[in-house]
Amino acid sequence: MVRARWLVITIVTCLGIVSCNTAEKPFSCIPTPIEKTDTRSTPLGISIQVDGSSSMLGYVSDAGSLYVQTLKLLDETLSLVSKTPVQYYRSGNALTRSDFRKAQLPTFYNGTDFPDVSAPIQNLIVEPGTKNSLQVIVTDLDQASGDVTLLTRKIQETYLNSKHPEYAVAIWAIQSEFEGTVYVQEQNRIKKFPFPNEKSSNKFRPFYVVFIGRHNDITQYFASLQERQENILANSKIAIFSPNHLVKEPFLLDREIEEKPAEEKAVLGEWNLSLNGFRVQAKDQNNQLWKIPQTSTDAIEISDSVSLDTSEHTVAIDVRSIEPLQSIEVPNKFSNTFQNSKEVLKDDSNLQKAIKISKWNLDSPAGQAPRKLNFVTTIHPDKFPEPGIYLFTIDLVAKNLQEQPWWEEWNWQIGRDNQQDGSKTNNLLPFLRGLKTITANLMAENPPKIGRFCYAIEKN
Repeated sequence: MVRARWLVITIVTCLGIVSCNTAEKPFSCIPTPIEKTDTRSTPLGISIQVDGSSSMLGYVSDAGSLYVQTLKLLDETLSLVSKTPVQYYRSGNALTRSDFRKAQLPTFYNGTDFPDVSAPIQNLIVEPGTKNSLQVIVTDLDQASGDVTLLTRKIQETYLNSKHPEYAVAIWAIQSEFEGTVYVQEQNRIKKFPFPNEKSSNKFRPFYVVFIGRHNDITQYFASLQERQENILANSKIAIFSPNHLVKEPFLLDREIEEKPAEEKAVLGEWNLSLNGFRVQAKDQNNQLWKIPQTSTDAIEISDSVSLDTSEHTVAIDVRSIEPLQSIEVPNKFSNTFQNSKEVLKDDSNLQKAIKISKWNLDSPAGQAPRKLNFVTTIHPDKFPEPGIYLFTIDLVAKNLQEQPWWEEWNWQIGRDNQQDGSKTNNLLPFLRGLKTITANLMAENPPKIGRFCYAIEKN
């Protein structure tokens, strides 16, 4: 009878609040990998459009100009690397390759061998077909009435939208030798002046190569271009707008912390945490295990950093737009398992505030990769409902991009030293900001994950 009573007590104890077996939880921090491929799309339809209007004539006054060199480079790279024939166009009109090569000569633009054209740039963008495409448009971005919104809207309607998440837009901006007439399309008139002139401090005029295609195809061809002619790329600017290819790899936490908090506040654990019948074992180095003593009640600030390895030439993330998406697992004493906090706790609103990540900043120059991304993790001990082990998985998403300095520096409306400064492009800044806005809106609709932080907190 006594033995039976002790057996009942043992069963009740094991099924009750205290577990007879330790619940073990392997803790790993592996983000969803970014889809990558080293191969180009097959089949891939490639087209090169050259703006044949008279505003382009000054770029070919010098047979060795960077503009002429770029046309040769595009033709050689795209036609030799592509497995399908390249299609050539002059302002929307089909050309043979032989006629396309005449774009290096004045007769392509002055009405001698080809008719005058004034086709808006947006009309050069071809609607998506049944196969992947790479469209290349060479232009000075001289828009009718200076209305660049028509161009950005066409790009948005055709390619840079949620229906084509794999597509991107790249702007390759190049300063070239130029001698001729510059046309500035204003709302009610066309302003024109010779360039360079006696007021010119910068004798070079920008032109632009617009790439529209799958992000992977654009980056692959840029790599081929760079191999063939490094000096052109070295003297130019590149901006790739893509909502889904912001980083090469998601960034992760590291156990190495330069400034650890005082031990009476928190202690960085090694591989295991164990408390109240629950045990967590780290399965990789990409997480942090913290032990918080019972006496620690004030907020704990931990300065930390990660390497931000951004995709090459892609417009950089605005770190102020980084936001956390967190999920929390807590011990369930009745099921002897870890479960989502929303399933175990009646109200987990306080626990959701237990960890805050803030004060993001980059401390290395733009263009240098990987860049050091600093931040502060703040742990609030008073937000934990009771002693136990809590598992935080925090996905970091970005919702905006950072403007590049050259957008403003090359813009006609800002910073020119006279009214005849042909080294600037009319309404360049609104055009690039428009592409940035379209990309940011897509990021806000479907935020791309750029990193993952995992914390196991033993709150005593």
